Amino acid sequence: WFCPPNRSFLLGVRSSAGNRFDSVCDRDLRTGTGELLAGPGAVPMLRLEFEPGRRYRSLVVVTADDKARFEVEAFSGAPAHRLSVGPVRHARDVTLIPLHDEMVSFVSLTPASGERRLPSISETWAYAVP
Repeated sequence: WFCPPNRSFLLGVRSSAGNRFDSVCDRDLRTGTGELLAGPGAVPMLRLEFEPGRRYRSLVVVTADDKARFEVEAFSGAPAHRLSVGPVRHARDVTLIPLHDEMVSFVSLTPASGERRLPSISETWAYAVP
């Protein structure tokens, strides 16, 4: 199990529908997003907004399901440009996403290829570079 830092280093979590899910940064595994679905032609997405002005080593995402998988993209700057992430590692309900000490603005989570649902996220936090 990973030991979370004193704070999540995340400003907030929003869905593609604009709903806020800041409870996924509260250090309580009993709270979370629930499974996110999208209407026809839409893709459910969570946007994790990072505290600005820091470099980040990695992101940890805890899901409600041991088999949950999702796609990850990281972005930096305005206008946002895509950053390299990975390799992404899964261990039961924990996913570790290396961010390679980059200045990250936000990370988007979308359903795994072929899926229409985004799994329930229970908790998430980032590790900032000291």
